[in-house]
Amino acid sequence: MTCDKPEQIRDDIWNQHLRWLDLISDECRSNQQKDRSRQRQQTADTRQGPESSAKPPVTSSR
Repeated sequence: MTCDKPEQIRDDIWNQHLRWLDLISDECRSNQQKDRSRQRQQTADTRQGPESSAKPPVTSSR
């Protein structure tokens, strides 16, 4: 995404704004990758069936 700096905005403020945009873009990209990974894992678990994704019972250590 590109945009021109408005004349009334100082250069240092504009540079900070651009850094924030880059940060947000990186965060969004990272979250999308995590979501896709989770979806792939859920799809793989669903294909394997419920018995393969079942967790073993929790036993008390008392």
